[in-house]
Amino acid sequence: MVTIVLILILSIMTIIVLLFILMVSSFSSSDSSRFEIVPSKEIKKGKKRQKKMKEEEEEEKEKKEEEVKKKKKKKKKKKKKKKKKKKKKK
Repeated sequence: MVTIVLILILSIMTIIVLLFILMVSSFSSSDSSRFEIVPSKEIKKGKKRQKKMKEEEEEEKEKKEEEVKKKKKKKKKKKKKKKKKKKKKK
């Protein structure tokens, strides 16, 4: 009776230990690919690059907005000219 209880306890303990080992190994293998040690200089360079990229994107947006405004002005001018021509013809 005592031996059966001891065998059950040992088997449960081994299962728990094996599960723990599996969890630790899977956790450590997935983390190593996600996180890398990066020197602080590279981090600063990356931040500078991000700032430059944001500035460039803002400049591009401003240029596009200006182009759109210019196109709208041209269309308005053309419409006004057409209206004037029609009035003169009448």
